[in-house]
Amino acid sequence: YGADEQAAAYIKEVFRQSSHGDSLSLADVKDAYYRIVTSEKFKDLLPTPDYDAGRDMLALDIKASVKDNVPIGFGGFITSSPHSMIFLSAGYETLRFNSLGIDAKGWIGQSYYGGQVDARISPLLKVPSVVRLQAAASMQKFYEDDVLFFKEDAPAFLTAIDNHVNLMYDIGLGRNSKLTTSIGFGFLQDKFYTSRSVEFSKTEQDEGRYRLGQLKLVYDNKTLDSDNYPVSGHRYTVRVAGIYGSAGYDGNNEA
Repeated sequence: YGADEQAAAYIKEVFRQSSHGDSLSLADVKDAYYRIVTSEKFKDLLPTPDYDAGRDMLALDIKASVKDNVPIGFGGFITSSPHSMIFLSAGYETLRFNSLGIDAKGWIGQSYYGGQVDARISPLLKVPSVVRLQAAASMQKFYEDDVLFFKEDAPAFLTAIDNHVNLMYDIGLGRNSKLTTSIGFGFLQDKFYTSRSVEFSKTEQDEGRYRLGQLKLVYDNKTLDSDNYPVSGHRYTVRVAGIYGSAGYDGNNEA
């Protein structure tokens, strides 16, 4: 209760898939509960057992509070240096049996521009799984001297550009483990002056370019009682990755 019909149907279906017959064991309830909580679609999920003396069984009442399906965020900070920045974010989340989630974030400032899109598809299968696509692009400028106030015409001594995309597939292995397979591609570019004693308006910057590809497999097993201050449990993480790439350099200035 406390949720609309669509959310109630989603919760019932998750518990139905975790069951083995007409009733649920305690292990089945734990599996379904953690699967719903980790979907990040609910603000709160409070289960309450209710004993049925006639059937000598426990009925489970669940109070659910659903998150907003279109969250919007705004922020930033202002400084006396060229590092002031504003931040914008927006998202969209569906609550269906094959749900879709999209988050977009952007940073805008004099020294830094960046954007990131994260799309997720969560099919409601017997084994919890998520397909994720992440794409990001950013450009950061570094100045020869960190000036005190904003200077529109100040040349950037170094400009770093970072663009990458990553496709991931997560699969749950019980309540404590997950396996992530990912493939990603990236393009990095650095533009810079090789010396401070140059006339910036008449000198072109040198450029370094890097094209990278990565294939990664990560296994994570965790039973910690707290992420921040654990006193019991364990966490094991095994990563296997392969990276292949190429590099290029254009020197526009003589030494």
